[in-house]
Amino acid sequence: VAVGDAVVTVAVSDADAGDYAVSTFSFVSDDSDGLFAIDAATGEITAAGAIDREIADEYILVVQADDGMFTPSTTVSIAVLDVNDNAPVFNDTLYDVEFPELSPAGSVVVQLAATDADLDENAEIYFHMKTMSAEFELDEDTGEILSLVTFTFDPNDTDSNVYYLELLGIDRGDPSLTSEVEVLINVIDYNDHYPVFDESSYFSPVTEDVGVGDLVIQVVAVDDEDYGSNALISYSVAGGNGTELFQIDSEDGWISVESSLTELEGDYYGLIIVAEDAGTPSLSATATVVLLVTPVNVYTPVFDDTLYSLTVSEDVDVGSVLLTVVATDPDSGVNGVVTYGIEEGGESFSIDADTGEITVAAALDYDAVDVLYLNVSASDGGLVSLTGYASVVVALTDVDDNAPVWDAEVYEAYVDENAAAGVAIVDLNATDADSGANADITYSIVGGEGKDLFIIDSSSGILYSYVSLDYESTSEYELTVAALGSDTSKYSTTTVVVNLNDVNEYYPAFTDEYYSYVVAESAAAGDLVGYVEATDKDGGAAGVIYYMFVGDGADSGFAIDETSGAITVADDGLDRETTSEITLTVIAKNDGAILGYDIDYAQVTISVADANDPPVF
Repeated sequence: VAVGDAVVTVAVSDADAGDYAVSTFSFVSDDSDGLFAIDAATGEITAAGAIDREIADEYILVVQADDGMFTPSTTVSIAVLDVNDNAPVFNDTLYDVEFPELSPAGSVVVQLAATDADLDENAEIYFHMKTMSAEFELDEDTGEILSLVTFTFDPNDTDSNVYYLELLGIDRGDPSLTSEVEVLINVIDYNDHYPVFDESSYFSPVTEDVGVGDLVIQVVAVDDEDYGSNALISYSVAGGNGTELFQIDSEDGWISVESSLTELEGDYYGLIIVAEDAGTPSLSATATVVLLVTPVNVYTPVFDDTLYSLTVSEDVDVGSVLLTVVATDPDSGVNGVVTYGIEEGGESFSIDADTGEITVAAALDYDAVDVLYLNVSASDGGLVSLTGYASVVVALTDVDDNAPVWDAEVYEAYVDENAAAGVAIVDLNATDADSGANADITYSIVGGEGKDLFIIDSSSGILYSYVSLDYESTSEYELTVAALGSDTSKYSTTTVVVNLNDVNEYYPAFTDEYYSYVVAESAAAGDLVGYVEATDKDGGAAGVIYYMFVGDGADSGFAIDETSGAITVADDGLDRETTSEITLTVIAKNDGAILGYDIDYAQVTISVADANDPPVF
């Protein structure tokens, strides 16, 4: 209702007449704080302010009528009816929820909640997805967001674990009012993987003279497949007969001495170690640690030789034993137990940690490295391990294990035809990665049409012509040349294309010395008269023939095509009555300057036939 709108009119009756029958109306009591006004003369109550049902849904007014003598009163109850003037309000401005991975499809992710200050249908709320989703659906009545798929958390792409939705809360008023809310769904790691120790059991000596607090051995467990707190590991001692002598750091897994080990030499102590993640519920794994109290580690292992040298063929089989190195340690117990290793140069070799036996671990190649150097170690089993070193030099001998390699897969070579036999055509070259005599290469022509027309120097690879070659017979030869190593089973081939350069050894010659043609005097410019033809035994560019008029032929009224020899009428000016016969001289030449002896001549006689010319007065 708007300010000034009539709400209700209070009426009175008075048996008096005249002035005594006239009443003045007023509020005696008003709990609306001035939201209503009354017309003193008519008793009409109107709205004097903004009325909001959500503040008060009923107002009680006491109205008095005063006729100057009597002041009766009445109570007016005004009920405020609801209109849809409030939009739904969500309980949260942003729903930021965590949803565990591996939850089955159909699980409730979150339930939206909203309220509406209106009444009845105006306060009834349903929900709607503003942004559609292939992963989630919405129950429009309850506000529950349900998963449509089973999610798997990806620790390597955290953005892929986050989903963003926009949803609406809509009341059923007419017209309806709408509110919007954002929902951020974070798929979180489910603690479904147990910690894993890098070893199922651990062993370490510990000398009896270690101090309290000294570190002995570190155990390591990881939970690589979980994420966040589910992957955080803490360590504890769960049992064993060494719990009063040793302790473990809960964060890094280092076991240290808690009590003196004096006079405990030779005793074994065990610990049961638990690695537990921080997930809910937490998952754990156990490992055992055995500790042996030993005497003080005095001596360093010593090899029986500080330098070992040997020579082997590069084709020695992988797995072959090269030699065994030996080191000794006079300490007793684990302090005297020696373990071997390769500190440097171990890419192609391995060593047995217990026996010192060195074997070939990868194929050796003299052509890549002909001498290999190893630095081997011998470490004892003391808590503070002592290590001795020795050098091993392995010299390789070469075997012919590489085929020659050509500088090019295809060689293009050129030689003039008619060149004398024995002319050098091309220098072929191949290389062999082997060494010494194994790198020697022998060249040979092994295939190709016309291979007997060529010879090759077997040592240098220079290819020569065996005979004089003729372009007109064959303009190109394709040869297969082999490069053979000292072991002839190691070879490779290349293709050599020998192109002959055409030499102009023949000159054009007309097929006829004389040509005769007849043309009508009415022939138009461009009309064909006839052809001249010459041949040349050369091939290629040297055999291309060009024709031209010489002497007076250039101004005779005829033209000749320089390549086809076609003679045509040059203009419309033929007149038999003026000239009835024309004799032309044509030459046939090759490209280039005319030397005089390298051309041929032909004579062309053209008779002009009469046409019926009009009379002339």
